[in-house]
Amino acid sequence: PYQGIVLAWHLAGLLTIPMGMGTIIAVYLTALAIFPARPYFALAAASFAAFLPRFIISSAVINDDNLVFLLISFALYLMVRILQGHTSRRTLIALGALIGLATITKYHSILLLGELTLILGYVAWRKHWTWRFVLARWGWAVFFFVLTAGWWLGFVIIRFNDIAGSGLIAGLLAPFGDPVLTEGSRYLFS
Repeated sequence: PYQGIVLAWHLAGLLTIPMGMGTIIAVYLTALAIFPARPYFALAAASFAAFLPRFIISSAVINDDNLVFLLISFALYLMVRILQGHTSRRTLIALGALIGLATITKYHSILLLGELTLILGYVAWRKHWTWRFVLARWGWAVFFFVLTAGWWLGFVIIRFNDIAGSGLIAGLLAPFGDPVLTEGSRYLFS
């Protein structure tokens, strides 16, 4: 009977296929942006991603991996576009929001902020931007990252920190559940 929790599972399952399709589209667009004269290469890259066994399994079940694949793949597409010179405010706002949503989905996605910083630094060096211009562009992306994910990260850190038991750094990292991060930082800062 399709009611209650069974109905909820079936409805959530309807979201996994479009998320998988979106990831494949993002892979295609990214490859096409890198090699615009080779549309068949972009098709091959998308096909390769589509038929990876792990991707097929993740796209067939309800999990957070499927959503983070979608968000990160479109974030990487926008990063490629930024490297190609598309540094409009709209692109940076969209990228900041995508990184924020990906970080809410899986915390390790926060590493994309470092990639964004490196990419903007490279583009700034290549185009001889001023520091003020670079910080303004970077600021748009970070502002929308904080707008998207800051409230959640703040809630998690405030509500679930273990500063009393683990110290400042390890205690602030404890809510994110990675033992390598928390135990490693405890030894590093002790």
